[in-house]
Amino acid sequence: MMRREEFLRLHPDVKGEMVAYSKDGEKLGRITALNQDTINIEKGFFFPRDFAVAYDNIVDIHGNEMVIDQHRAALSDWQKPEYEGWSRSGQLGQGQEINIPLWEEDLEARKTSHQKGEVHLKKVVHTEQRTITVPVTSEEVVVEHTPMSESGELEADEMAFREEDMTIPIMEEEIELVKRQRVREAIHAKKVAHTEQREMSGDVRIEDIEVERAEGLKETSKKERGKV
Repeated sequence: MMRREEFLRLHPDVKGEMVAYSKDGEKLGRITALNQDTINIEKGFFFPRDFAVAYDNIVDIHGNEMVIDQHRAALSDWQKPEYEGWSRSGQLGQGQEINIPLWEEDLEARKTSHQKGEVHLKKVVHTEQRTITVPVTSEEVVVEHTPMSESGELEADEMAFREEDMTIPIMEEEIELVKRQRVREAIHAKKVAHTEQREMSGDVRIEDIEVERAEGLKETSKKERGKV
């Protein structure tokens, strides 16, 4: 008889949620447990109770789907809750074992991103009045009279006693304001992500098993559970 270790060794890719089908393609239900000698098929979809199938009865596996060596017609009697096979299957003989899966829920946090806000950068132009001081040069004519000594007197020539106009150009500097563009400073904008720790709480369900003995005493089996 094939056991769980051999089955997982032959099918190492089997993982996650698995579904059982009959040989003629009838969906029987979700597989809830891989026991030592059998697999459990969940009740509700095809069977009124959880149904156990030996590993030797599995004839094909593709993906996470298992096919057992029974047709739908051969399993139809097991769809009836009053079928006598259910009562026989519940009687445990000496040395037999039964595996009862106990389920519990865990908390899983899934993060999604949403837009918290946005930043708009807009460059604007301001006009301001500035005053600068610039030195400028202007010319003027200074007329000086210098008396001549007798010894230095010149003899009159043909230019003497003639009227004459003389023009002396006088220069001055003008100021022209020229604006020159330059980069005053640069702005760098970047988006950074900050990580913070947040605590999330939620209610989870956990299955336990109660053992009720003939005297009416009730025992509850519980396992240690850490805080989530």
